[in-house]
Amino acid sequence: LLIVAVAVGGVCRVRQYLTRTSYWNDEAFVVLNIVDHPASWMLGPLDYNQAAPPAFMWVEQTAAHALGTGEYALRLFPLLSGVGALVLFAVLSWRVIPGPAAMFATGWFAAAEKLVSYSAELKQYSSDAVVAVLLMLVAIGGNRRGRASSRFLAVAAITAVAVWLSHPAVIVFAALSLGLALACWRQGWSGRAKWIAGNLLVLASFAALYRISIVREQDPFLYRFWADGFPPLGRPLDVPGWLFSQLYGLVRQPFTTLKALTGALAIVGLVDLVRQRRALLLTACVAPVVLTILAAFAGKYPFYPSRLTMFLLPGLLLLCGAGARLLMAPDDARLRWAGAVLPIGLLGFGLTTAAGRLVHPHFN
Repeated sequence: LLIVAVAVGGVCRVRQYLTRTSYWNDEAFVVLNIVDHPASWMLGPLDYNQAAPPAFMWVEQTAAHALGTGEYALRLFPLLSGVGALVLFAVLSWRVIPGPAAMFATGWFAAAEKLVSYSAELKQYSSDAVVAVLLMLVAIGGNRRGRASSRFLAVAAITAVAVWLSHPAVIVFAALSLGLALACWRQGWSGRAKWIAGNLLVLASFAALYRISIVREQDPFLYRFWADGFPPLGRPLDVPGWLFSQLYGLVRQPFTTLKALTGALAIVGLVDLVRQRRALLLTACVAPVVLTILAAFAGKYPFYPSRLTMFLLPGLLLLCGAGARLLMAPDDARLRWAGAVLPIGLLGFGLTTAAGRLVHPHFN
């Protein structure tokens, strides 16, 4: 069933890609930046109020030179990222919440409309998702017998490179660093040295990226465009309402119509992870959301659930999977089937939506 879920998700993504819809305005602006300027231009600022990690732009510029500027050529990397994220998420979910819960989580990831549609768009959002899943897999879903400090060094090395491809990678890394900190420090001076070295490596890479590229992309237009993603600090009484609205928007991301069901499963998942003392998995799922909120308060990154928060969906769907596991935990078979109603309902809705998109792809 897990393999079937991956196959269905792959078909949905390839079907959307093969539709070859025309570039919409932001995609067209990315194309113009790629074809009109040299590689050094990709460090920013980009034309037409665009912002993208330089490595993503370099990959797309290489594709343009090798394959042309058609939709198939320039959307190939987002497609590979989207399919790669799905495969890695299936492995991750099977290792951290094995059994039927992993199948449900993978099925939701496979059918989530935004994850499908952004796998066939010339934007960096599917790259954000695949990097987030990869970092989580290395940190918590890899060789469980490996020392925490060694896993952390691997995560740090990947992040030092990946942050040039996906800006939110630094948020995911910070969450994983917090989650692995205690285990690393318990390993003595060797573990502590690796934890400090890994953090310094990522800090150096991100500082260079910030100084060379990000600071040059500080576009006032983009801050105005994403203004709702920053808390109304001038109106303190409105901040709690803003926060609730944004969290509500986050649970709407996978399946807009069934956001209450997604939210309920995520809350039950929190209970399950606390009950089982899965502190690292809980941190990996929740801390990126908390850090994104803090970044919004600092005015550095908008917490506006949309394409900018694709990197938060893997953690959210893992939480929902943990919720499904707890609901199906009772020994009584009748109670297990009753508990399976919610995850089955969410999966059924997702697969129905995905089937509809096979007939009528997004934007077509």
